[in-house]
Amino acid sequence: MISATLLGGITVIYAIVGIHMTARFQTFISLVEHLILISFCAVGVYVVFIMKRAGTVTPTWEWLSPKGVGGAGSLIAGMIVAVYLFTGWDTSIYLNEETERPEVNPGKAALWSVAILGVYYTVLVVTLQGAASLADISAHRDSALIFIAHQLVGSPWDKAMALAIVLSILGTTQAFLVGAARISFAMARDRLLPQVLGEISPKYRTPAKATIIFGISMIVVTWLYVFLSSVAGAFDTVVSVVGIMFALFYAVTGFTVTWAFRATVTSSPRNLISLGLIPVLGGGVLLAIALVSIRQLEPPAFWSLIAIAIVSCVMMTVARFGGGAAFFRTRAAEVGPQAI
Repeated sequence: MISATLLGGITVIYAIVGIHMTARFQTFISLVEHLILISFCAVGVYVVFIMKRAGTVTPTWEWLSPKGVGGAGSLIAGMIVAVYLFTGWDTSIYLNEETERPEVNPGKAALWSVAILGVYYTVLVVTLQGAASLADISAHRDSALIFIAHQLVGSPWDKAMALAIVLSILGTTQAFLVGAARISFAMARDRLLPQVLGEISPKYRTPAKATIIFGISMIVVTWLYVFLSSVAGAFDTVVSVVGIMFALFYAVTGFTVTWAFRATVTSSPRNLISLGLIPVLGGGVLLAIALVSIRQLEPPAFWSLIAIAIVSCVMMTVARFGGGAAFFRTRAAEVGPQAI
């Protein structure tokens, strides 16, 4: 717990000091983490595909079956996992005001993130999952990656995977902390959240107060999770529906894009595809995935999702009618090609 608190505190400090330091920190830990993972992937290719060592499982085309190996899988469950894996790809968009060429670079970064992650996750799954049988991996699900690393290279080299996991947690925590602070800053500026979250530090030019609030909340929740089993159980229940919430979030975002720019969707073939077909089709697929997944939820997870939806609707209603936020009266404006 002491280590988690110290690392969390360091992450918060980096996020407050500025985006340049945050970017350098992210670059460093990402380089180390990906070097480790790519090394294990290379070893996995050799052990699984070339050596075909005893105990490994050579991937087959059946892995790509929508029904899973032997019909025991679920396409919907796999897609929800995929949505969860890709969460955070849009962080660059929330940093547009702190980015060079903000009208272009954040969007390009988001698209490149999705493309690179798609290839990266596929390679990781194929090479690492073949290191042991599904039964063995499931038996070590609490430390699956370390178990896989041990199967591939043994001790003490498997400890490198533990380091990669720690760095991944740090990087993900910082990315979500930075993104959450920027989202809350934008929402507070539009009077959708308390104004304190929309204040900028004169010294660091970052939403320092929002970052501190989210950072302290993160550390407090971590302590409660460790020491209170009831909180841990409730937190685990909420986490179980995170993939569904992101699927709904991205689906609504897709529909909103088309609705906001409905006046210009048919103005050109490019707009019809980028502002019409792609957002609507993507949103429709994600909405279908979410609805099917909701039907399959256990009661505790289902009611947790309902509670989150109710609280969100109440907050939105208060912001709309109680706070008088101008955000709900804002009209979308078209950006001409000369701007980019």
